[in-house]
Parts: sequence; structure tokens; C-alpha cells
Amino acid sequence: MEIIGKLYGVKEARQGVGRESGKPWVSQDFELLIKNRNKEEVIVMNAWGATCDQLAKIEIGQLVKVELVVHGEEYNGKRYNRLEASFIDAI
Repeated sequence: MEIIGKLYGVKEARQGVGRESGKPWVSQDFELLIKNRNKEEVIVMNAWGATCDQLAKIEIGQLVKVELVVHGEEYNGKRYNRLEASFIDAI
């Protein structure tokens, strides 16, 4: 799935080491201003690994194209959605 919007904000990156793999990881949330029907909305997405490197090259306010994966998860009997960016590029 692909979405286009303006990079609105970038949160601080989180880093760690995988418990089972022992490999380092990095994750970063960012905000995207999109047009949804007739109004603008800010949505939060998440980037992992190399996608964080792509995000670092983009300035706030730039128009971007994001390839994303929508995840549906259950936790303690409640359902949650998560938007994960698999590729980010300025356009």
C-alpha cells in the first residue's frame, strides 16, 4: 500500500539488541500530514532499520511517498492497528 503526504514530525529513535538474535535494531515513529477525504489529518507511522536511514534524509515539510504495511494486533483482548513504513522517499 502506498500513501503520499508531508513529513510533519519525527520522534526520537529507539535502539536495542534483539533478545533471541543478539542483533542491534532501531525503530522510529514519525508523523505524516495527509489529506483524508476533504480534511487534513496527521497520522503516526513507524520505521525500522534501513527505513530509519531513509527517513533521516528527509526534511520536515517535504512531500513524501511511503510504502506501508498495515498490521492488526491483539493485546489483552483488545485490537490495535500499527502502520509500518517499508520504504520512504521524498518526491
